[in-house]
Amino acid sequence: MPTKWYDCKLVSSKELAPQTRLFTFHIQNENAFSFQPGQFITFDLPVHEKRLYRWKSYSIANAPDNSHTIELCIVKNEGGLGTQYLFDVLKSGEVLKFKGPEGSFILPHVMPETLFFICTGTGIAPFRSMLWEISRHPAKAPAIRIIFGTRKKENILFLEEWMEIAKILPDFQVHITLSREQELPSMNTDNVYFYKGYVHQIYQHLPLMATTKCIFYICGWQNMVYEAQSKLQIMGLPPDRIKTELFG
Repeated sequence: MPTKWYDCKLVSSKELAPQTRLFTFHIQNENAFSFQPGQFITFDLPVHEKRLYRWKSYSIANAPDNSHTIELCIVKNEGGLGTQYLFDVLKSGEVLKFKGPEGSFILPHVMPETLFFICTGTGIAPFRSMLWEISRHPAKAPAIRIIFGTRKKENILFLEEWMEIAKILPDFQVHITLSREQELPSMNTDNVYFYKGYVHQIYQHLPLMATTKCIFYICGWQNMVYEAQSKLQIMGLPPDRIKTELFG
């Protein structure tokens, strides 16, 4: 099938953390744009003559709701042409071209007993889309464990939303690990837990239930994803129970 391109207009840009924003775009085309939670789009940004530098992909961070709206959670990459344009040049009301949706990093057709979402930084974006989609049918929701790693408290993304989702889903936990924080937030609850260190220390000590009854989704930078994938297989998790998405 030929590539289908869309126009989208920037509606808003909200700071979530230092150097991290939630961009909201409205799709201009009359034809319906549909996607599955976990998929991504690719912009053709006016930053270079070569496609290699112009085409930049980002996971959709909101659940599909037929509103012609897409949200993208993006961290600024110093020296990166794409994020410099989005953060410093693009203005509200301006229009960009994108293609998509693409990607097979999506929810399973048949839910397992437990979903584990492992991520660092803006790798949380596709999981935000998945979580709000699952929250529409809480009675059918599996147990869900988010394992989110970042550097400091100021870099934690969507914490208020996780607290809201915890009130909707029957078995939902968020495990947040901070690698460069001296003091942890004093707000551990039955749903949100804080640690010092990295994501690998967390999932290795969480109950895996039965390895055939859970699926691990891993999203983030290449080194973290590959390390988590390797450690989970060593722990006995079958490869078909591990889904990965790389950033960069």
